[in-house]
Amino acid sequence: MNYKERPLSPKQVEPRGILAQRLRLSLDRLIRERVMHTAYAGWGADQIGRWIGATVLESCLLTDTSVPSIIQEKVDELCMAQDENGLFYGAGLHNNPERFRECWFGHGRGIWNLLEYCELTGDETAFASLLIAADHAVATRDTWQIAKPLCGGIESSVGPMARLGQITHRQEYIEYARYMADNIQHNIAQPSQFPTAHVDSTNLHTHEEKPFFHHTHSYLNTTHGVVDLAVVTGEAKYVDQAKKVFEDSFSSVWVNGGFPESYGDYYERIDETCSVVDWIVLGLKLFDLTGEARYLDSVELSAVNQLLFAQDSNGTFTCYRSLNRHHWADPRNRGCPQNECCAMSGGWGLAQVAMHTITENAKGLSVNLPFDVRTVIERDGGEIHVEQSVLTGCSEVVQNIEVDNRAHHGIEVSIRVPYWVQEPQLRVNGSHCEVHLQHEFVRIVCPKNSTYSIELRLPMSLQTIPAGCNALTRDKETSASSAKEQGLQYGPYVLMLNRVMYPEIVQRDISVTIHLNSEGHPIVHQKCPAEWHVHTGAVPLFLEATVQDGSPVLLTPCANLTMTALTVDDPYILRFANIDTSPLLERSPNEN
Repeated sequence: MNYKERPLSPKQVEPRGILAQRLRLSLDRLIRERVMHTAYAGWGADQIGRWIGATVLESCLLTDTSVPSIIQEKVDELCMAQDENGLFYGAGLHNNPERFRECWFGHGRGIWNLLEYCELTGDETAFASLLIAADHAVATRDTWQIAKPLCGGIESSVGPMARLGQITHRQEYIEYARYMADNIQHNIAQPSQFPTAHVDSTNLHTHEEKPFFHHTHSYLNTTHGVVDLAVVTGEAKYVDQAKKVFEDSFSSVWVNGGFPESYGDYYERIDETCSVVDWIVLGLKLFDLTGEARYLDSVELSAVNQLLFAQDSNGTFTCYRSLNRHHWADPRNRGCPQNECCAMSGGWGLAQVAMHTITENAKGLSVNLPFDVRTVIERDGGEIHVEQSVLTGCSEVVQNIEVDNRAHHGIEVSIRVPYWVQEPQLRVNGSHCEVHLQHEFVRIVCPKNSTYSIELRLPMSLQTIPAGCNALTRDKETSASSAKEQGLQYGPYVLMLNRVMYPEIVQRDISVTIHLNSEGHPIVHQKCPAEWHVHTGAVPLFLEATVQDGSPVLLTPCANLTMTALTVDDPYILRFANIDTSPLLERSPNEN
């Protein structure tokens, strides 16, 4: 069993635009605060492993030559922390034996991220350390109960162990991964008005370890490892297992693509960057395996909105926020930067998005996500140069794709048309072309030794998202929720009110009216307001609106939260008590 789509190596990808700016913001933070981010905190190799995995990808994508020596120091530090048996931070576990399960979670993370580091750098010393760690995991498999149904421990190494077995031809590593996948509970709790998370175990639980009840991060990172296992073993049951988790998890996805820390909780209560990253990666790997665009639809919703929304203005990533208005009232649910895990997971997730924006397949390449990237792909004795630039206008998103095919054969370029578009428009080399979709992709053949300019115009429209669902689940049975508030999406962008910019607005529940011009479009500004300090990349959309007392406000994509520091108790509103549209016929069309 093979992947139909191959993500590009970070050495092949040059991210640009907002994606590059956010990667830069993340990497600078991780390097600047590396002592804090890699400190032992009772989780063994968890923090330092994540840090290595994120920084090695980010620095390679950004071609930052000042970072590899710093990463090497941390790799050496991790390898030196192995005890005589091969357990990462075994000495720490000896001093804190009550952290047994957490330390094994970190051991899995150490294996995972050292493998990614070695695959990219070829570091033989680190690879030897990796094999010792893997051997110790295999040797001690039966000394404690794992994966029945899920313990929040070593299971995160399912994918890496399967891949390591394939690389080294050591069947015992693959059998280790298979053992864990075979013993994981397949049923997960759904959002509920009577939450099971952190209360009692129901469908998904983790023995006596209550902090891990329904832990979505543990479950999702294990599940996208099961996709890797399916590829290594060729066994369809693992594909089915991963697909079931994806389908059952969809009801937990927030209006902006966010993902909760726990299954079975109130809908849109308590997010976690780690969880949304693993949700994105599960979608990416299922797309790699199947080539089905529906997985990219979920990835786009989360990557364009929640992943960027989760990044704080200082570069780290956040968690423990709630969009559910009832639980928003609890100050503990308003979010904070998370330095122990989310800081690294967010950067690693950005890197995964960059490497999957364009993928390679048997017929050519696929353009999957709306981010600016440039790549050179070697194929058929030649090179294919591809550059995508994405322009967000007042009423449409425009993807410009330049393909310079220097290979010896023609290639097929497949470009995904997003779920939110009704009437896409296509031009190839300046000429209008009819759009004929095949499974949500438009396909263009580029002959050998040819250069093609492809322009895909994607008109945006406003849609109101009912309570209890997101744009992709609105036609399904909505999640159990007592909330009535609605969300608002414009094209791919979920909109928010940033309270930081409007301290005079003190109402808790906000009703909002979106003003339309004579053409029925929102009135949009594309210049950032002067008081919003743009240093992290922003989406140039600011929609005119008023709240219930008549106060004028600008709504903007929730990804723009990073433009202001997360320093107040209530910095954003993504769910509104009521949404209305009001035409202003006397107004001119959209302003720039």
